[in-house]
Amino acid sequence: MLLIACATTREERQQAREDTRQLEELTEAAELYWKAVRWEDVGTCSGFLQDATYRTEWLVGPATETDVRYRATQVLRVDLGDADEEPRQGTVIVNVHSYPQRTQVLETSVVSQQWYFDDRAWWVEPGQERGVAH
Repeated sequence: MLLIACATTREERQQAREDTRQLEELTEAAELYWKAVRWEDVGTCSGFLQDATYRTEWLVGPATETDVRYRATQVLRVDLGDADEEPRQGTVIVNVHSYPQRTQVLETSVVSQQWYFDDRAWWVEPGQERGVAH
């Protein structure tokens, strides 16, 4: 009975370490991504889109066709989905200060963005490059 309890505890500790590592990786990736959004570095942003065809289409379309300018972005929260889910999901909540060029009126919003992990890296869910407003 004691061996089973120790094994479960060891597995739980190992899963907790893995969760901590993945949370740190997702947080780092999200902060780098949103810093690139802030500075209009679409090349760096595109590096977080896994599918090459989608990445190319995004780079020649939506990435350059926006009139929104970003003054500041701040990752507020990062949450991991269930470890048993394939691929593993993550949610990033970001505070965004931006303005449309045509109006020059500063807007503040909180957006969420879905990410997924593919055994190598965290990737932005296609269609959520600028997040989804709440």
